[in-house]
Amino acid sequence: MRPDNPVTSTPTGYALFDANNVLVGSNPEIFGSQRLDRGEMQPMDAIAAIAEALSCLKSFDGRPIEPGNAFAESAAARWMQIDDAPVEAETLDGRWKLLTAHPRPDGGIALVSVDITDMKRAQIAHLENAEIFRCITDSHPLPVWVVDAGSGQILYESLDASNLLGRKWTSNEPQFLTDHFVNTGEFDEIRSLANNSDIVRDHEIQLRNASGSTVWCSTNCRRGVYGGR
Repeated sequence: MRPDNPVTSTPTGYALFDANNVLVGSNPEIFGSQRLDRGEMQPMDAIAAIAEALSCLKSFDGRPIEPGNAFAESAAARWMQIDDAPVEAETLDGRWKLLTAHPRPDGGIALVSVDITDMKRAQIAHLENAEIFRCITDSHPLPVWVVDAGSGQILYESLDASNLLGRKWTSNEPQFLTDHFVNTGEFDEIRSLANNSDIVRDHEIQLRNASGSTVWCSTNCRRGVYGGR
């Protein structure tokens, strides 16, 4: 398929290049609808083709689109890396694309663009909700934990909760609230009570902090879903 004879648009865009990186086939989805209005086009190399694709984008791989050959060459080198992670790109009209590269049997390369708008918007909404949750809990006057009901793993810990236990918490390193229970059976008891009530109020537990000191806490607990757990 010659580049001046594109196929009908599909939800997935693609551009096919031969072993010399010359565009030999494409559909309009990868370049934007403007390509259909240009009439007959001359064959182009990969950098020129990707530069045209960039004209429909607001950002590429987390970077705002910049005019000029230097940015197009950098974007082409990134997109055409077959073994690298896919590239996320935002279009001028606010949609999101996942851009990948794949080898062709003849030694050429295929560039593919897949619409991931729904998934990306859900991801952004989740991050925004998580940030709102963090702001609320960090400003809460009492320590707050979100804990996996099965394992006791801490999914979220407020700053006051970290101070109470005398150590820092990060989401990258698994930590378990049950490790701080003087009596681990109390966690099972709270979980059982939460299964049978909307909220558990003023349940006393004893925790041990990082220095080995113990502290009594009056605990409120309710079940919920956090991060899909």
